[in-house]
Amino acid sequence: MINKITERCISEIQDHLKDYVMEHSSKNKNRKFTCFNKNAHNNRDEDPSAAIVPGSHGRYWICFSCGAKGDILTAAQYTEGIEGFHNSMKFLSIKYNVEIETQDPKPSTKRDTQTKQNLNYQKETVASYYYEDELGNILYKICRREWMDKGKRKKDFMAYAKDNSSWSFGIKSTRHVIYKLPKVLDGIKNDKTIFFVEGEKCVDAIFKLGQVGTTSAFGARGFSAYSADYVASLRGANIVILPDNDESGKSYANDVLSVINNVVKSVKIIELPVLKPKGDIVDWVENGGTVDDLITLVNKADEAVENVSVQNKPIGNIYVDEFCYYKYYKKQIINISNFIINPKYYIENEGDTQIIGDIVTHEGVIGERTFKTSDFDDVLSFRRALNSFKTFYIGRVEDLQYIRFIISNKTREIRKGVTYSGFHKINNQWCFVSEQGALNSDGKPTLDIAMQNQYAELNTNILKNDVITKEELLEVAPYLFKFSILKNTAAILGYVCGLFLKEKLKRSKIQYNHLLIEGESSSGKSSAVKYIITPILCMEDGIVNYHHL
Repeated sequence: MINKITERCISEIQDHLKDYVMEHSSKNKNRKFTCFNKNAHNNRDEDPSAAIVPGSHGRYWICFSCGAKGDILTAAQYTEGIEGFHNSMKFLSIKYNVEIETQDPKPSTKRDTQTKQNLNYQKETVASYYYEDELGNILYKICRREWMDKGKRKKDFMAYAKDNSSWSFGIKSTRHVIYKLPKVLDGIKNDKTIFFVEGEKCVDAIFKLGQVGTTSAFGARGFSAYSADYVASLRGANIVILPDNDESGKSYANDVLSVINNVVKSVKIIELPVLKPKGDIVDWVENGGTVDDLITLVNKADEAVENVSVQNKPIGNIYVDEFCYYKYYKKQIINISNFIINPKYYIENEGDTQIIGDIVTHEGVIGERTFKTSDFDDVLSFRRALNSFKTFYIGRVEDLQYIRFIISNKTREIRKGVTYSGFHKINNQWCFVSEQGALNSDGKPTLDIAMQNQYAELNTNILKNDVITKEELLEVAPYLFKFSILKNTAAILGYVCGLFLKEKLKRSKIQYNHLLIEGESSSGKSSAVKYIITPILCMEDGIVNYHHL
């Protein structure tokens, strides 16, 4: 049995809430402070919306915007990613130099037992499941907690988003992905069967059998809201759905089938034999099920070729088929295209929003395209954006507006767009972006930022090159200074390197001007461009847009 922490000790730590607020939040004139649950706010609650609860003796807080509330223990769980009552008490006791006092548990009365069951510290985290993007970067984790209630074991799940080196409670503002995404993508590439189950524990059981499995966070209740994001990762896969043996499990299986049926290579639903009510793959394995038994079941099962309880609902009078858009016109069905656009992600910047998507026909994906919002404002612009001899569109402008709405409803992943290579400050974090991708402040690849080539002020392949060594720099340096007088070359070097720092200079209120190289014929202008500017910018094609004076 766990020794109970004394009420006096808990109370002493709770009295430090105002100190914790002063350290972790900013205040405004209305005595409100920044909510500890920052991820629940689009602007991370820069306009404070939380306050100390009146009459709580300074021990409890509440956010009037997102509804988060609690005491200093809850605040620490949000800001530090700490899990559980005892861990929070240990962290705060060290922080505020409060000695933890415990008392031996007494034989419990019925009332004592009920009180204990309601206390948070009895919920023990038994497993943590980490969700990663395509590059293996951790996006968030789901923590499984278990406890005993009236002799029955119960469970719940807590979600924490990765925030640099710490964890923040909640994942609403985080990109949602399927569990074990990198391994699933590798499995699809190698034409392996992907088992879709309910719950991370079941996925881990699949991998223990030597197979590839996946699921979505929070099972059936968490699937629908982000189904489009999940489906995009399963395109071309061979899927086998293994439902839990209950009504919610079967409903979850049907929800998954309904949204992946048109994009995967094959799909089957298999009900595992001899399962007890509410049983799953974990129970099946514990009862003697083997990988050979599972493969035999897969080979015997028929492919599920029909969607379950799905209706093709129109947007306006536009419908989406598997490979075309069509509409009802004068009681006739008219195909207005021989393709559909499967969106992959948004790119947002201060100007025009863009959607990156695949053009799909009955022949398969014929290419990726970038669509601006304005491309849907007239038919000619839309056809130019398609840029393919293999596609046709014979609809009207008003049909394009409905198609744009259909695409936007399928697109949930958002990336920040930038217009030049270099350093950018996004979400209060510095990152470096080029045509080849983006690196976060830790130097790790990130998919949250994208280069918009059609607006690009500076294109560079710098991320494709290895870092220059000290020896190489010493060897190259003399050649960089031989094309002009020293002060001119030094000025050019400083200017060109500064192109990568435009955002940093702007935030420091340092004006950044255009570069104008003057000089007589054969004074070294072309050499400076060719041998200084182009190499530093890592431009493979060179600079073509410069003029001799």
